[in-house]
Amino acid sequence: AIPIASGAGLKAALAKPGLRLALLQGVVFAATFAKEMALTAAFGLGAFMDAYTLVNNALIFSRSYFEQLGYGLLVPAAAQTSTPLTDDRRPPGASGDPSLRPSVERILAWMTFGTLAVSLGLLALAPWVAVALAPGASGERMGWLAFLCLWMLPACLAFQGAEALRCLCLQERRFMLYQGPRLVGLLGFVAIFALAYPHWGAVALVVAMVATHGFEWFAYARGLGLAAFPRPRWADLAPLLRQLGPVSLAWFVFYAGPMVDNAFLAGLPAGEPGAFRYAQVSVLIVAGLTLNNLAATSLSGLNAHCGQGRYAQAEADLWRIGAQSLAWGIPIALLGGLAASWAVRLMFERGAFGPEDTERVAACFQVFLWQLPALALWRPLSSCFYTLGLFKPLVGIGLAALALRLGMNAWGVELSGLQGLCWATTANGISLSLGCGVYLWAWMRRRPSLAD
Repeated sequence: AIPIASGAGLKAALAKPGLRLALLQGVVFAATFAKEMALTAAFGLGAFMDAYTLVNNALIFSRSYFEQLGYGLLVPAAAQTSTPLTDDRRPPGASGDPSLRPSVERILAWMTFGTLAVSLGLLALAPWVAVALAPGASGERMGWLAFLCLWMLPACLAFQGAEALRCLCLQERRFMLYQGPRLVGLLGFVAIFALAYPHWGAVALVVAMVATHGFEWFAYARGLGLAAFPRPRWADLAPLLRQLGPVSLAWFVFYAGPMVDNAFLAGLPAGEPGAFRYAQVSVLIVAGLTLNNLAATSLSGLNAHCGQGRYAQAEADLWRIGAQSLAWGIPIALLGGLAASWAVRLMFERGAFGPEDTERVAACFQVFLWQLPALALWRPLSSCFYTLGLFKPLVGIGLAALALRLGMNAWGVELSGLQGLCWATTANGISLSLGCGVYLWAWMRRRPSLAD
């Protein structure tokens, strides 16, 4: 072993994908903190931030669809037709296996066309979209909700295909490309918002989000050697729709959760939806800094094992990821719970965000931390389901989880309001990953595994 204190040891350590990805994610999440601190300092937890939370849940819902397109369409093709690169160095003009490029560009073409069509539809129906997102909202909260549905939601949706391309970056182990545009986008958001807010107020948020989303879309497409706006071909539509149906159904039943949450958040007192969101954001940042990179570096090999029928190796990978998630997740949840108030105060308590807001966010944060192992497991589990073509069982598990979420949310809100909703969503996330893991383990055990 080479001592890391030496120059050679440091170079060897940085060459490891896991450490490289962890360092990149650390920088990205530091920029995410800067973005969230800018928003809380400007708006605090009031009617505007409540409306932003509800619209942002819709954006999370749509962004997850493009992520599923990446894992459900692009990654399986990459796992079966190309060999992932071992580092970020690529020959000029290279873009993985040549047979991958046409299918990616054809999917991208229709993805772009469909997204623009949906965005225009949302623009025309903005008042009704606002009511659909939060039927119980009224007054100032509804006013801001209508504003964001008209100006932010359609424009941001138009560029969310970047999430599908990020999945392909992970599969090809291009970690610099995976995180680089996201980092530039976050820093750009902070700069644009800081410069524009004194003059434009809430409009600055819309301008900053649209500009940075557009930049990320273009940067990921060009970084992968693809046209940012390829022309769709009618001949590709029918086979794409056949693939799209199962992936879309699986996505809906698994990612309708935030929209279900909206129905309950809209009825909570002012400031509580914002507290719910900021606690979730904080836990996702903790997960990204600690657990998610452990799973992300294993995705490429795991998908290859599943795609090529090496189920024993895939099962071993999943057990290892699960053990790592528990070994890191439980101590982090315990320590994070003890330091919750201090951490939230350090991150957000400035400007319009006061001590009362800190306590509300910290109480939610302590609950959401127990989702950490489940959050780390969900991506590799769902990726295996898609690579193996297990759409029907995935949809069945998702429908059961969605029905459970509705019942648990209703019970949690009735029992103890915001805190009950936090516990309900946490328990639902854990049960979802557990159900998927048990089914996948049983499925793999019943099938012969090919040797390497």
